[in-house]
Amino acid sequence: MKKAVFLDTSTLGDDVDLSPLTSDGNDWTLYATSNTANVLSRIRDAEIVVSNKALVSRTAITAAN
Repeated sequence: MKKAVFLDTSTLGDDVDLSPLTSDGNDWTLYATSNTANVLSRIRDAEIVVSNKALVSRTAITAAN
């Protein structure tokens, strides 16, 4: 099981069913929104990161590993 995060689920709208994604056997954490101040803490140690509009900088990716 991998640590997985979705940084900005609210950007998809209220009618999107995320259960096919979250039922894949990984340990998902879903955030409605994320900003640059909290992206690093949310992606730290994650092997899977999904973002629709939240900015995930090279610096955050490098520091998260």
